[in-house]
Amino acid sequence: MRVSTTLIQQQGLQNILRKQADLLRVQTELSSGKKITKPSDDPSGASRVLDINNAIAQITQYGENASFATQRLNLEESTLSSANLVLQRVRELSIQAANT
Repeated sequence: MRVSTTLIQQQGLQNILRKQADLLRVQTELSSGKKITKPSDDPSGASRVLDINNAIAQITQYGENASFATQRLNLEESTLSSANLVLQRVRELSIQAANT
């Protein structure tokens, strides 16, 4: 079988283009710091990344909810403490009034 010079050149050019595409992919990964730059790079990995991002978002929301609940509970505790002081004063005054 005879291999023409044109065929050898085409194969060489295809190899160069493939290597350039590989180099571009690696440079993109290095510059972004991410192995997966688009879902088609690694579909299962992209799915895991989305799951992890969703879990992080949920945990962040839980933290914000807990912080809000703590603030509300502190406010309600303060309000109940003030109401308790008022009731104690009413009790003291009613005992004084009953003794006089």
